[in-house]
Amino acid sequence: MHKKKAVWQCDPQVRAAAEAQYARMPPVAPASARALLHELQVHQIELEMQNETLRQTQDELEASRDRYVDLYDFAPIAYLTLSEQGLILEANLTAAALLGVERGKLRQRRFATFVAPEEWDGFHALFVNAMQHKEHQACDLAIRRDDGSVIPVHLDWLHRVRTTGEDQVERITLTDISELKRAEKAVNRLKETLEQRVRERTAALEASNHELESFSYSVSHDLRAPLRALNGFSQILEEEYGGKLDANGLHCLSRIRAASEHMGQVIDDLIELARISRQELLRVEVDLSAHAAKILSALGELEPQRSVALSIEPGLDAHADPVLLEALLENLLGNAWKYTAERADAQVAFGRASTPGGEAFYVRDNGAGFDMAFAGKLFQPFQRLHAAERFAGSGIGLAIVRRIVLRHGGRVWAESSPGEGATFWFTL
Repeated sequence: MHKKKAVWQCDPQVRAAAEAQYARMPPVAPASARALLHELQVHQIELEMQNETLRQTQDELEASRDRYVDLYDFAPIAYLTLSEQGLILEANLTAAALLGVERGKLRQRRFATFVAPEEWDGFHALFVNAMQHKEHQACDLAIRRDDGSVIPVHLDWLHRVRTTGEDQVERITLTDISELKRAEKAVNRLKETLEQRVRERTAALEASNHELESFSYSVSHDLRAPLRALNGFSQILEEEYGGKLDANGLHCLSRIRAASEHMGQVIDDLIELARISRQELLRVEVDLSAHAAKILSALGELEPQRSVALSIEPGLDAHADPVLLEALLENLLGNAWKYTAERADAQVAFGRASTPGGEAFYVRDNGAGFDMAFAGKLFQPFQRLHAAERFAGSGIGLAIVRRIVLRHGGRVWAESSPGEGATFWFTL
């Protein structure tokens, strides 16, 4: 609302003196009087317009000040102005509520009296540093309210300095972080609980794996004796009584011996899988190219009649366990050699290339390949994607590969198409 228009009132003595002086003045001609009256009236209108503009400006300033006061008083954080001696000169309503004191009673109180005793040394160092260096300072602080309760706050030293005479003042803000601290404690408790659960489950899993490996190892060893007996007696039966058996009997005997030999190979692979799981990991620099060349050379000596185009990238090395890496390459290169047996233009390659996940080693062949729909079975024990009559094997080799790669913290995967070969990738 606009203020009421002020009415001019003059001192009676001043008025009388002015009237007397006016009487002594020479008379004014009518034309001059009219011109003078016109000018006076115009100036009066101008003054009234200026006064109206000033009133509007004053009203706007008062409204702006009210908005600023509201924003200052009801801000979500506490604002305080301190003297160089640390006395509170100004505070908003949020600060008064945070400290638990009426705003009028805050003025001239030393801010340090609200700092919890255990925080005094730290706050004093912060105060001295802030006053000397005039740089932004911030810290978490425990505040003791007037009712004795203690709350955590975040303090920001703003350093918006203004000069009042010879004194300088500093502005600080306080933010109540009680909810944040409670949330942090809850997260820490949850983290500790989760870590404990992980430790317990890891220990249980390790114990279970150890028991399973021990069981597999024991069973495998216990099966060796009856298998040896079965194979030995069937061999005696063939040698001493083979002449008394017809063709069908000899065929059955041959199948018994083949099955016992296959079972023996499966047992050997199970023992190998258990050994790899228990063996201590010893990482050194391993020349993978040299290992691959040695393995493929040995395979060539076993089947000299085969013609296989070999490609080994030189200089491939890794920081890994040499014994386990040799077992890994024996399985992957052995599979590549085996599954290219039906091709006259067989090709086997070992190298390293970039993948979306980074650098990876690969073993590639142009052999039988497989349907990617069954790729999930590849690295599971006893899972075969080809008939045993076509390609011999126990189905343990790729499970061993996967176990070795996982023990080195890597991953293994395959890409293939039926009849177009396969590529096995692994990282370490």
